[in-house]
Amino acid sequence: MANVTVETDHLPGHSLEADRVPGHWLLARLGKTVLRPGGRQLTESLLAELDVAGSDDVLELAPGLGSTTELLLERAPASYTGVDRDPDAAARVGALANTANARVIQGTAAETGLGDGSVSVAL
Repeated sequence: MANVTVETDHLPGHSLEADRVPGHWLLARLGKTVLRPGGRQLTESLLAELDVAGSDDVLELAPGLGSTTELLLERAPASYTGVDRDPDAAARVGALANTANARVIQGTAAETGLGDGSVSVAL
């Protein structure tokens, strides 16, 4: 996996004072790049258990900085859809998911536009 460089002026919530920014983005400002509980080790265990393969259609909710996105895309799923309500996060992950079978939506989990049963892996 490539290292994710964190430029604090491009993070979601970058214009907010520290006492107003959501906790996970504050941690990102401090250099934490895997914002999932359990960190990278648990994320890798989760992905190993999910066994994402080339036949999978993957939905990732709140991909944030894109660390898990990179790990998912290394597994070359049939399709990848990331959904993040923060426009800066969506743009950041969109730049990482720059392949024909990947797309990133700026919106909420309720706004994916995906039909029932259209994904085989969701996280």
